[in-house]
Amino acid sequence: MTIKQTLTKGTIMLKNSKIQFENPELKKIVFYENLNFNTEKYDGMKLIGNTKIKRRINNNSAIVNFRLNIGEDNDKFPFYCVLEMESVFQWEKDIDDHFVEELLKTNASSLLLGYMRPIVANVTGMTKYPSFNIPFLDMSENEAEISWSE
Repeated sequence: MTIKQTLTKGTIMLKNSKIQFENPELKKIVFYENLNFNTEKYDGMKLIGNTKIKRRINNNSAIVNFRLNIGEDNDKFPFYCVLEMESVFQWEKDIDDHFVEELLKTNASSLLLGYMRPIVANVTGMTKYPSFNIPFLDMSENEAEISWSE
């Protein structure tokens, strides 16, 4: 029996996307507990993201860096954490330039965020606080700093 024979009704063969990425790299991680944390001031975790995109002029690729700040350095939050993940993204030549930028701002940042989730859960799980699981975030209005390089 071949793989094709085992497909059932409603199953579709998946194919690679026209945009791909290389192995994401953790570029930065900072974590510290706010020793003066006041539970009465806590009103949920604050998450701030920043995307930087360096498009390469002569080929269809870009380096995408996503930085995430969790909490702040004050008594309103139990901890402060900063992470940066980065990867090279490549796409086929026939993709519209505007579409590529939207993919890089939203999908690339979301993908990198997915690599941050287990890191944050593991680090925070080793503190006196429960593991913090980064929620799903709407990246559709994500702004990005876009620059060009050789």
